[in-house]
Amino acid sequence: MDPATFEPFGGAVPLSGEAAARARGARWLVRAGVVLFWTIAIAIVIARALWFEPALFDGFGRAIAF
Repeated sequence: MDPATFEPFGGAVPLSGEAAARARGARWLVRAGVVLFWTIAIAIVIARALWFEPALFDGFGRAIAF
């Protein structure tokens, strides 16, 4: 629990105008970071699926043929 938001016994403490603005800004930054992370992760998975070269990873077949 964030000490600026909750008192020690769990009751909500109303935020002042400046603290509320910082909390909104931090929340927005976290959401933007999460969206950016998942966008990059999905782009990597799609790129791997499009440019996957199965023959590149056929080392086991070459080892058996040897």
